[in-house]
Amino acid sequence: MQQQPYNLPGPSPMSLQQSCVMAPQQPGWEVHRRYEDIMSLNYGRNHFVQKNEYPYNRIDYIYRFKFRGEGVCITLIHGTQYTSLSVGGNGGQTWWDKASRFLDKQCKRLQSGDLQKPGADTGDNKKPLVSEKEFRDFFAIPNVYGTYDLPWPRSTILLYKYSSNTSIKYWEIPENTLKRVDNEPGRDGRDAEEIMIEDLENIQDYLTIQPDDIEGSYKAILSVEVILSYSPCDKCSQSLCLLKETMDKKVKESLSLTKEVEDEEKVKFKITFSNFYKHLEIFDNEHIEGLKNLLRSDIKLDIFSDDNWDYFFNAAGLVTERQKEKGLTRKFYNILKDQ
Repeated sequence: MQQQPYNLPGPSPMSLQQSCVMAPQQPGWEVHRRYEDIMSLNYGRNHFVQKNEYPYNRIDYIYRFKFRGEGVCITLIHGTQYTSLSVGGNGGQTWWDKASRFLDKQCKRLQSGDLQKPGADTGDNKKPLVSEKEFRDFFAIPNVYGTYDLPWPRSTILLYKYSSNTSIKYWEIPENTLKRVDNEPGRDGRDAEEIMIEDLENIQDYLTIQPDDIEGSYKAILSVEVILSYSPCDKCSQSLCLLKETMDKKVKESLSLTKEVEDEEKVKFKITFSNFYKHLEIFDNEHIEGLKNLLRSDIKLDIFSDDNWDYFFNAAGLVTERQKEKGLTRKFYNILKDQ
């Protein structure tokens, strides 16, 4: 297979026969340099082996790996006046078809400063994901369904975590670690569920383009757990159903299994919420139907109650006054018991 130059926003696409060379003064050169940074973020610089067999101060860094059972060769080319990237090997076109859209999107995010690099400071990890005030304002709402004596919150708080069965992990959003998402303000702002869906799609795209792992290993998300202050609206329910369908397909595509085993292989997806969204407004039937569609898509739904509030407190890192009192009561009980 001939070398495949990458296709980026900005410069016009180049054919397979053309050289992928950009001088620093040309429009788009900095974009191409960022693309090299993206490759290093996704595959690590240590995998690229230096090769100095070319004149004119050219240095190549080559990474060879298996993708879908076929060989791929990615070459980062450095010259004194240019930088470029090419893809070759029997599996090069297959890899490129899967990777190009995701890598282009990452390049744009890196340019805008929205892409978090490995090792970046993510803030105070000891700070609760939900404060006690937010818990009372958004989760433990004192209102009674069917009444509007007090205003209902217009914002949603979402916590989610995911897991996969891959040896290479996505650096930007760690596995098995709750991440908080808030809906964007304003009429045109995105719902918290929509932001989470974009995150999960980015994670799945990253896993999809990784080199072949050990036989039988997934390159897909296996489970998603979501905590919500409000149940999903009808629009978000539809989007979540589509996401679940896509994720189930990714799991099956990542395995070579018999039909019987494939039928049982699905992503575990669970949503636990505290309050029903728009339970008595004019569109309530649509929102309830949306929840039914989630159940039909094998997305489990649960409501917070006395049995699972403790789990929420532990997951969110929240210690309420009631929990402190319960802890002291247990402590005093154990002291008296030992006397």
